[in-house]
Amino acid sequence: MDKKQIPTITYVPLKAVVEALGGKVSYKSAKEPLAVSFAGDINHIMYVTVGSSRVIIDGVTVEMEGQALLKDGVVIIPRNVLNKIIPFTVEISKVGTPKSEIILRQENPTSLVEVPPKSEVDTVDRNWVPYARQKVFGKAIFEGITWEPSTRTITTDIPSTISFEGLNYSVKVAAGEGMARPFGVDTDKKVVISDLSDSFQIHIVIQNQKNKTIDWFTIQSEYFHYNNIDQSRGLTNTLLVKDAYDQLTDLNTLYQSLGINH
Repeated sequence: MDKKQIPTITYVPLKAVVEALGGKVSYKSAKEPLAVSFAGDINHIMYVTVGSSRVIIDGVTVEMEGQALLKDGVVIIPRNVLNKIIPFTVEISKVGTPKSEIILRQENPTSLVEVPPKSEVDTVDRNWVPYARQKVFGKAIFEGITWEPSTRTITTDIPSTISFEGLNYSVKVAAGEGMARPFGVDTDKKVVISDLSDSFQIHIVIQNQKNKTIDWFTIQSEYFHYNNIDQSRGLTNTLLVKDAYDQLTDLNTLYQSLGINH
């Protein structure tokens, strides 16, 4: 009788790989998830909990092939999950030696959601057209969001529940400045936050009754999205919104498309 073959899981050091790509790993305490954030071309947010085999990437729960572990003071995670969000294959050479190296081989990342065909990635769509459920979710969420660029003040009043086609969906919000300084954006409550830096993001997730993410929107400044590139590019204090289908638009276009008057 053949013995059952146990699959081998390749682990990599989370912080070293993320920082090699210009990202950040931050946490508030040992009991809370680590927040992993990228900007620029990668532009993803991931939460990792030591001892769990699940991570949250852009609001989507992803099952890893093994748990995140703490070994010799270093958090390590299964290599394959990183290929979900970074356009590289991660390899470690000379493992366990002082000369160990992280090797990043470029390739196409595995997409977490089905994305409609796009002629150009990360191009701001001034004619953004919402899908059927986005019209409902988007209007319920963004009717309560306003932006004052002169004082860099965002005001939110986001509902905790949205009804669509006879079903109730929950809304969850995560926010922070580069995810290194989280700030509270509660639902069912008016929140006003001023003097925001260029690196802030607000990630709004819509989940069904089984806590499965079915849609999301990420709000961020134009500077943060384009990785704080030089002002000669003509960037302004415009807020950009990216949806679950990787469609990118600006806040004013989204208001117009959803019939919101602010």
